Amino acid sequence: MRTYNRETKDIHARRGESFAVALPSLPGAGYTWRVDAGAEFVQIVSHTVQPGGQAVGAAALDEFIFEAVHEGSTTLEFRYGRPWEQSPAETWRVPVTIENHA
Repeated sequence: MRTYNRETKDIHARRGESFAVALPSLPGAGYTWRVDAGAEFVQIVSHTVQPGGQAVGAAALDEFIFEAVHEGSTTLEFRYGRPWEQSPAETWRVPVTIENHA
């Protein structure tokens, strides 16, 4: 399974394939990532937070696992912030192209 990050310019996957997106976060300060997925083309399989260290407030990785379900193109929009704040501190968008199994 391929893993993508903030340096990724676009994602290409085959229908039926899973892929991951890992983004740095600070969950101890309340900052995590949320995503709007093009549900017609990809489905979120899981979202976990991987600790980055033992220290209190240490950075972590938000890891999203997606499954490519239909051919086509969409954009994943990730929003970084605290859930209780109205505006995200940061937004990251990445285009996704799902191709047939061929």
